[in-house]
Amino acid sequence: MREGTESLLAAVAKAADRNLDLGEPEDRLNIQRGCYILNSRGHGPIYDYSLFIKGPYSPELAEDLRLIKAVPEETDIPPEAVNALRNILGRGTAYADAYATVLLIKNKNLGVSPERILNRALELKPNLESEVREACASMSH
Repeated sequence: MREGTESLLAAVAKAADRNLDLGEPEDRLNIQRGCYILNSRGHGPIYDYSLFIKGPYSPELAEDLRLIKAVPEETDIPPEAVNALRNILGRGTAYADAYATVLLIKNKNLGVSPERILNRALELKPNLESEVREACASMSH
């Protein structure tokens, strides 16, 4: 397991404002999304992510999470990063999925127009149109 993974996981749990169950599939997806968002901002051990049906996914992170028995409480991720993530996760699973997906598309396609990023995200998440549009708008500021 990479050093700092437990701290990264603790930061996602703090941002989620609830207990995360490592055995629960939806919680594992939210952990992947949260870790990706924090990683994209330079926090925690950096994992490689690819686009998955439910947003960014890292097999290496999934493997490290299997080694953790309980979600730790302590994190060294700065409180402002945790609060920024809390604002995203607090808007619900659909928004977190859309936001993390848009962010991954944007980060893997530097220099691509916001319109192309939006269109690609809408292709991938047609059932989350309003969330995708909102996530794109929030990133264009």
